[in-house]
Amino acid sequence: MRHARRTDERQRAEPTPFAENGGEARALAAMILCWFEPPAQQVEFTDPQTGKRYRVDFLWRTRDGRIVVVELDELVKYRDPQMMDGRCDRR
Repeated sequence: MRHARRTDERQRAEPTPFAENGGEARALAAMILCWFEPPAQQVEFTDPQTGKRYRVDFLWRTRDGRIVVVELDELVKYRDPQMMDGRCDRR
């Protein structure tokens, strides 16, 4: 019975508005199909040393307090002008 419920949950999975591109949407779909717990998406962090803000694509918090991050496009979104949405790279 548990498997039947999980299959139903996968079938009900709906697209999320948080995927910023097709690669992220496909990655999320693969995670759902592989029974991953749904991640938080587009979570922002501030570097405590520099104050610079970063946003990760997928994040999970484990029961013991650890953080697991998946970043699909790495630093490209901070360096490629086409992906920076008018922002400047302030390194």
